[in-house]
Amino acid sequence: MTNKMYLQSDNGGNGILIQDTETNRWYYWSEYHLPIDLDSETDEENAEIIRAAIESGDMYDADDFIIETDDAEEHEIEEYAGMNIEEIDRKENYVKDIYSGDVHPKNCDTTNWTAI
Repeated sequence: MTNKMYLQSDNGGNGILIQDTETNRWYYWSEYHLPIDLDSETDEENAEIIRAAIESGDMYDADDFIIETDDAEEHEIEEYAGMNIEEIDRKENYVKDIYSGDVHPKNCDTTNWTAI
């Protein structure tokens, strides 16, 4: 399998977003569910912490999170089903002006994804 994992960061903290590429379902685990601390200053540094934890065996990779985690279904984000990461980004970081109908980026409360 080649499931995909992303560090997700927003004003609420960090976590990991995982795509099951076979079913195109998405799962999210907050940083409080992870066996590591994501306390670096940048997303890329936190992504590197995750990569190092996976390489050392201290944390599951994307495939194992889906296969080995007993409660994966509880972490599924059903509204993301069938989307790719770009579509999720548009859903979370863009808004439609109710008057003009124009779509534009949010200017606050944005979410970022960094590939692991």
